[in-house]
Amino acid sequence: MNSLQKLTDSSLLLETEQRVAAERSALLLVLHCLMEIEARQLFAREGFSSLFEMCTRRFKYSESAALRRIDAMRLLSKIPLLEKRVESGALKLSQLAQVQTFLKIEKKDAGHTYTPEQTLSLLTSLEGRSTRETEKALLEISPSLQARRETSETVRPVTATHTEVKIVADEELMLLLEEARSLFAHSADMNPSVASLFKKGLQALVAQKQKARGILDKSGNIHLRRRSRPPSPRRKPPRNSEFHLLVTSLHL
Repeated sequence: MNSLQKLTDSSLLLETEQRVAAERSALLLVLHCLMEIEARQLFAREGFSSLFEMCTRRFKYSESAALRRIDAMRLLSKIPLLEKRVESGALKLSQLAQVQTFLKIEKKDAGHTYTPEQTLSLLTSLEGRSTRETEKALLEISPSLQARRETSETVRPVTATHTEVKIVADEELMLLLEEARSLFAHSADMNPSVASLFKKGLQALVAQKQKARGILDKSGNIHLRRRSRPPSPRRKPPRNSEFHLLVTSLHL
């Protein structure tokens, strides 16, 4: 690595371009390997319940990375012409995964099956777009995808004492949050976090309900039932990688 420091600017850029091209070729080779493993059902013979489990446990991919590769591989197996576009960088791995998810949702929820020609046309229209731009384009043409996003919620432990909560906020909720932020803002904290606002709101709501039921103690303290352990992560089933298509959400 120290040798890179000796390169001129132009040489460093050329070296980087060559490495990026090699990286894309290596990625395509990985996808072909996964394609062959699935065709042979080799994961089952190795004691794994699915290709996804093999990717995460044996090949040490994260869950999201494994799902992206599996989805991209399956789309590539249907439309081999995509290979050159991925190798050139016109299409990204994430876009193949996004479109594969889109196709599954359209078929399952709307009964709409895209032909290979229609899929290729769709992907061609997405060339050069970012992941977020691709997401937006797919949401615009899929009411089924929009409906899933509108009701999507995730609860995921991140430490022994903290949990990440994702929700999709409608316009009314966002207005309520802004109003609450303005009401609770003070000199020490002019921009209260969403987490603190939700905590204050829920404390007031729980206190109100417990008071109505006579649960509050004499000092007016609320009673919370503590978890004995952090909640178990909600693992997404391998067949559904819809969380690759991210939407505006709140992280608490």
